[in-house]
Amino acid sequence: MFERNVKLVVSQIREGLGKATGLPGASKVFLLKEIKKLISPSLIFLSTEPLAKAFAEDLKRAGLKAVYLPSWDVPPLDVSSPLSSVQYERLKALHQLIENAPEFLVLTPQAYLQKVLSPEVLIDSTVELSRGKEINLSELPKKLTGMGYRRVESEPEPGEFCLKGSFLELVTPLEEKVEVEFFGDEIDSLKVNGKEEEGFTLVPSLELFQDEETLTKLSRIDSEVAERHSILGELSGAEKLLPDVVELVPLTEYLGKFKAVFVEPEHVRTSAESFVSQVKENYEILLKEGIPSSKPDKFIIQNLPNPILSIYEKRVKGAVDFKISPLPPVDEENVKEVLKSLGGFRVTLVYRTETLRKEAEKVLNVV
Repeated sequence: MFERNVKLVVSQIREGLGKATGLPGASKVFLLKEIKKLISPSLIFLSTEPLAKAFAEDLKRAGLKAVYLPSWDVPPLDVSSPLSSVQYERLKALHQLIENAPEFLVLTPQAYLQKVLSPEVLIDSTVELSRGKEINLSELPKKLTGMGYRRVESEPEPGEFCLKGSFLELVTPLEEKVEVEFFGDEIDSLKVNGKEEEGFTLVPSLELFQDEETLTKLSRIDSEVAERHSILGELSGAEKLLPDVVELVPLTEYLGKFKAVFVEPEHVRTSAESFVSQVKENYEILLKEGIPSSKPDKFIIQNLPNPILSIYEKRVKGAVDFKISPLPPVDEENVKEVLKSLGGFRVTLVYRTETLRKEAEKVLNVV
């Protein structure tokens, strides 16, 4: 039955637009896995960040190459600044697209519509750490501070680094602890979270850098904002001027040819419309307040790509219905009854975490 429905969806896609329903939770992943040769590379759109992040993890657990690209935690031109952890995660995801194109890029409409640093700018601002590589140790602190990392004397916290003699200790905004031992200018050893590694790509912690060139450009627009950004970084509010300091490009500059899949299409489109309206509204507020900011069209594009596949939770006319039902909650008390009721059915178990998998195996071993 499943294989037959997959063929029906494939036929629809080849005719222009596939529609599928009856795929609760992570079961959507099994459809994508079956048709990946036809649809990858693909952008998988979901309406919220938690849904997108969870879906990317589901794809990875199924053995598929997936990258999650978050949007800022506040819309462009908001009075607040986006968190450095979100900016870092965005830049890290973009760099993954350059290094090793995934089968699936999972994101929200906001992440797609907001323009990004160009691949050339991102590559130029990234530090590649690898054993045996030579790096000018005397210039490294200046490079790291320009990327948005703060220098401290000891015990760095997220977004900080400490360089004493030939030993560099840095903690990224996502709390990755990077330890590098130099022999002269050559990297002698490299550890990430206490584990020996051959290499690590360090991207900036901020999309609006803190190097001299960026601060000079920013100062020509607003010297007070430039000074504040040089000191406060992610708390400066200077991101409102990002496109006027660094040229931004559409995300498609990283993608080449791609296809799009919408999970809950109406929710995705509504989310996109709301985002564009919010950015424009933010700009009007800043304009009235006399606060310098970039124009919305420098920050965002306004249209989503057309999907080749739409996946719905509810039954939809014309959609292929896979009629998959989720299992009820299973524990040691009811596992025998649940498994007995599934006799003759094909059952696939998907675990959200490795811990959950181990716990489930213990329960299943009871039978």
